[in-house]
Amino acid sequence: TVLVAITAPASARICHSYTDHIAFQPETHCLLSPEAIVLLATLVLLLLQIGPRRIHTVRVRGGNKKYRALRLDVGNFSWGSECCTRKTRIIDVVYNASNNELVRTKTLVKNCIVLVDSTPYRQWYEAHYALPLGRKKGAKLTPEEEEILNKKRSKKIQKKYDERKKNAKISGLLEEQFQQGKLLACIASRPGQCGRADGYILEGKELEFYLRKIRARKGK
Repeated sequence: TVLVAITAPASARICHSYTDHIAFQPETHCLLSPEAIVLLATLVLLLLQIGPRRIHTVRVRGGNKKYRALRLDVGNFSWGSECCTRKTRIIDVVYNASNNELVRTKTLVKNCIVLVDSTPYRQWYEAHYALPLGRKKGAKLTPEEEEILNKKRSKKIQKKYDERKKNAKISGLLEEQFQQGKLLACIASRPGQCGRADGYILEGKELEFYLRKIRARKGK
């Protein structure tokens, strides 16, 4: 095999499983086979972006399969305090603790903070508690929403809803996000390995922490 000497980027100066047979020299002089050069050149293109669903199947050791997501725009996100999981649209990437470049390019990776559509969660909340959520005062309701919120129920069913309403309070920060129609969420899965961008809605102190980080970054 002919070895070619090139200067590899910092991210490529480590020994990966697919190139562990290649001798890596000090920082500025590393020897790569032509196949490795092509592979390293395409690594940037393999980053997961927001877009119409596109997933490649990769054959790995033992004949097993990985599902490498190249484009995703939906995911399953769990609202932990309400034990509610819904499939919703991913709108934008707003924070990444490791790299600002991944925010600029809207790259989806594990533990990045994204904005997701709040509509599925609002619909569930209003159907479950028969209470409006994230609506401005005096806002007009559609006939379907009017039927859900102000539907006539039997005494037995109404008693059940009255019991639920006792625990229907949510935090002010979450309510503000519902009014904007977007929720902050964290991706917990590994899209490059399993082909899915699933995660959970941020709440409590974790939500406060990331809101501070996002505001500080915008203020720079």
